[in-house]
Amino acid sequence: MDVCCLCTTWTLAVGAAMLCVLYVLSKQFVFRKGNPPPGPRGWKGFMEILQANRDDSLYEAAWGWAEKYGDLTFYTVLGKPMCMLHSADIVRRVFGSDEYKLLTSDREPTVVSEFAWYNGKELFFTPYNSQTRQKRTLFHKIMGIYGEGVDKFESVVSKELDRVLEEMDTARVTDQDIPMPQILSRSLKIILYVLVNCDIDPARLSIDVTDTLERYDIAVNRMLDVQTLTALTFFPPLRKVGKYKKICDDVTESKIEAEKIMFEDLKFLANSWLFHHDPKIWDDPWKFKPERFLDESGVILPANHPVRKKILPFGHGIRMCPGEAFARSRVFLFVVSILQKFDLFPPENEPLPSCDPRDNLKGVIRQAPPFKCRLRNRREAETSKE
Repeated sequence: MDVCCLCTTWTLAVGAAMLCVLYVLSKQFVFRKGNPPPGPRGWKGFMEILQANRDDSLYEAAWGWAEKYGDLTFYTVLGKPMCMLHSADIVRRVFGSDEYKLLTSDREPTVVSEFAWYNGKELFFTPYNSQTRQKRTLFHKIMGIYGEGVDKFESVVSKELDRVLEEMDTARVTDQDIPMPQILSRSLKIILYVLVNCDIDPARLSIDVTDTLERYDIAVNRMLDVQTLTALTFFPPLRKVGKYKKICDDVTESKIEAEKIMFEDLKFLANSWLFHHDPKIWDDPWKFKPERFLDESGVILPANHPVRKKILPFGHGIRMCPGEAFARSRVFLFVVSILQKFDLFPPENEPLPSCDPRDNLKGVIRQAPPFKCRLRNRREAETSKE
């Protein structure tokens, strides 16, 4: 009798699981009423999306959809409707115009929000409501560094920059190739730590502090892998199994350590990979050509110029990246300071990675591969010539 009951229970459990799978698949292939934009459909479309996630090639798949379906592509991921926007002009209208911006600014919490942020309370993947507006206003005020604090903060950043240049110079003297991304990444984390914790001298920070921030950053980036993010989002039980459990545990544990020292609707996606590299818009779209943004006199084009309006590196609308001004100013400061002191040359012991963005490391956010370079002190070089 007990065995029979056990078999019956197991049969019911399997049957319930199969019904759940069939329901999810039906949501995948049965579209809502109306006439959605074209996009991958049916089993073929499902396999196409699955393959793109498996190969981490969603950027390339979206490029193909743009060529096949036009400026809009509609598809579903396990019943969740998505609309990919392939044109900068459409992105500006959908995300930035008074007509649409309040309808398209909501974002669902993600698995990264759940594991990487304090109680899931973060700024980027949340519904757009009064609380979100208050948080963004506060964030902008902090990043603006209003009042007398601006001089103090810039003084601290200047000290950190001096430390970075000294570190690079020390490595140069030993005739080593310099791991630039690693050095600059750690320096950025130090600056953010200083920003959050106010009046702290970067030189007094221990290696343990920066190592803790590094571990947290690496753990979150592992979770942002396309396959991992898809699995953890749509199949929550995987968070308790095997490698996925380890990824979740690493984020949780590193977040706890970092906090000790730091304080079903349609979704629209902007296909910036396409309209930032579209050969119909740009000459040599895969080459680094900053002169494309300069006028005949060598002056940068104004923000309202048609060419500048095709570039949306920080997004657009009321949910665009709130740290844009901070990021621009820090990049300018570091690049200018480094180039004032050093001449940069290719490494001696290994080739430089390709400048072609298609060769970047794959992921939700594609980054340049790690690389090294040689440094020559410009002042010493000029003295030797004399």
